[in-house]
Amino acid sequence: MSVVSDIYGSRVAPADRFPELRLLLDRIKMAYSPLDVILYGSQARGEATEQSDWDIKVIVADDAPEGLLSPLFGWKVQEGSGVYADVTCTRLSDFQADLEVANSAELGFLRHVPIGSKLTGTRRKASLDQPLTAAV
Repeated sequence: MSVVSDIYGSRVAPADRFPELRLLLDRIKMAYSPLDVILYGSQARGEATEQSDWDIKVIVADDAPEGLLSPLFGWKVQEGSGVYADVTCTRLSDFQADLEVANSAELGFLRHVPIGSKLTGTRRKASLDQPLTAAV
């Protein structure tokens, strides 16, 4: 079960819902060993244009190496993946703490749907009548 599944309930989209992200999600899994991955922004809301990138937040364990948090590391992970993505990373405790901050990006993620339930574990389906509105 996903670490943030208590927040999102059953609104977890299977990773295969986004076949264009397959290579990138595999790279994220190998590079980060993530607890969760959240897709947010215009792609998640279904409002993307041809110029839109993919906005991805990676949630890692609190003891993850500092280097994983670097925006340059995220850029290197997405480079050559076939999609342009803004991959950012945060530790679980920081993500949870930021949920308490008004107007934080993390609080905004509550409108989004996590992709998968741990990239290495079982996946839960998002309900078909509930649109993906900005998170993985």
